[in-house]
Amino acid sequence: MVVMTTAVKRVAFGVLLAVLGAYAVTHLRGPNGLAALNEKRNQIKKLEAEKRELEEAIRIQDQTNKDLTTNIDLLKLKIKEKRGKLEHGEQEFREPRKEDSQPQ
Repeated sequence: MVVMTTAVKRVAFGVLLAVLGAYAVTHLRGPNGLAALNEKRNQIKKLEAEKRELEEAIRIQDQTNKDLTTNIDLLKLKIKEKRGKLEHGEQEFREPRKEDSQPQ
């Protein structure tokens, strides 16, 4: 049976550490390494910001829906704005748009 001396064990351990270090450096510089990790983090931040914006838009829409279901006058006003129609007996005066009034 061969008995390894302390010096041989240290050299073997050093070689093992060198090989593992080389593998780690190669792997971290590769396509799935630190660059990809940073790119994924940036992508996550962008998606989280988009999610916050969408949640705010949903909250505003929910509040608008709630307001329209509880306030009949606001509902009539929104319908009037959307359709551009007037109720019976109403009059509305509209000024021409500035870009429409200029000759071409």
